[in-house]
Amino acid sequence: MDTASYIVLSRQVGLFNQLDVIANNVANANTDGFKSESVMFKEYLASAGRDGKSSFANDVISVSDMSQGDLKATGRPLDAAINGEGYYSVQTPLGTRYTRSGIFHIDQVGQLSTKEGYPVLDGGSPIVFNETDKDVQIGQDGSITTLAPNGVREIKGVLSVYKFDNPYMMKKAGGNFYTSNEVPILAENVADYKIAQGMVEQSNVNSTKELTAMIKVNRSVGSTAKFITDVHDMQRKAISTISRMQ
Repeated sequence: MDTASYIVLSRQVGLFNQLDVIANNVANANTDGFKSESVMFKEYLASAGRDGKSSFANDVISVSDMSQGDLKATGRPLDAAINGEGYYSVQTPLGTRYTRSGIFHIDQVGQLSTKEGYPVLDGGSPIVFNETDKDVQIGQDGSITTLAPNGVREIKGVLSVYKFDNPYMMKKAGGNFYTSNEVPILAENVADYKIAQGMVEQSNVNSTKELTAMIKVNRSVGSTAKFITDVHDMQRKAISTISRMQ
């Protein structure tokens, strides 16, 4: 009976972790560029003495769904969504990070920055504006131009878009930011992506699906908890019966 309890308990721990991931998905259903996650499980066998081997459930890793979310118009000229593959590069205090979130603004020193205040990079350099720059235009290739006081359009930089051979191996680095052990590839083929000015990519979380999953997991948690309680009750009754027989 102890073995049965341990098996169910391993499943219960996995269910709690799965519930945490689902709750985080639901909480970020309206977060721009957020990618939903799911828990990957695997079965492993452990020795059970004379009973042979027992099967345990083990939650291995959280896997992100990197599919694109819907694009939403904001009307803000500095917002830029990636329609297709790729990630923006951003300079943070912890190093370069990558993101799909394109809610940008011009910070106090004139740099194009994320809403968190991190500079958006053109290659390895920030994109800098002058106080006199007007009428910001972002092309489908990510090129940024402004209208100078003399009426001439000037190129301020390019929103660099990077791709990874295996984006599913990217690791979350807080918020909408990611890191990767892979060397990123600068995406230069606009057939793979287009920048949409005045738009942002929404979360790809399917709220209905996540809420349904949450209900199922909650039911499983209740069932396994009842099973553990029933096993413990059987153990107590067995101990009590043996004690009376002695």
